[in-house]
Amino acid sequence: MRRSHPGWGAETILADLRTDPVWGAHPLPRRARIAALCTYATLTRRYNRHTDLPEPVAMPEGRPHAGWERMRRARWSWRTWAGAVSST
Repeated sequence: MRRSHPGWGAETILADLRTDPVWGAHPLPRRARIAALCTYATLTRRYNRHTDLPEPVAMPEGRPHAGWERMRRARWSWRTWAGAVSST
């Protein structure tokens, strides 16, 4: 079962065995025993080591943010763009 589902751990294998009608009449092994069997059969692998995420590349000055800054300095707002909104 582990070969057909390499991402499954001992808990998932045990849960699958509990729902399988073929194993209904048989006593099931404990989770630790399933994990030991997988380790003995070299069906386990070590987790990848943690690596730091790469730093994002800084945007050069004068890119999209500059347009918003120009609008802010000109005191632009949605109200001046849309005009006066009447309440009627």
